[in-house]
Amino acid sequence: MQSSILEVAVSGSILGCMVKCAANIRPQRTLEFLVPHLSGRLHSALEERVDAQRKADVEVQFCSLLLGELVGFGSPPTFFLH
Repeated sequence: MQSSILEVAVSGSILGCMVKCAANIRPQRTLEFLVPHLSGRLHSALEERVDAQRKADVEVQFCSLLLGELVGFGSPPTFFLH
């Protein structure tokens, strides 16, 4: 996943809504794919942080926002309520 929208909060919120919809429809498949994928990207961005501070910070913020949306930080994880 990559964003061409420069503002991470905007692009992350838009994609976060899409991720929540996917998790509501197919929770197991969505979580099985996205949690490891986003965690891996977050881990890589943190490792790269030493070399390219700005790019890594944006990547960390973006992946953190998506993971938060996916697992329900800040809002109830509705896919567990069904």
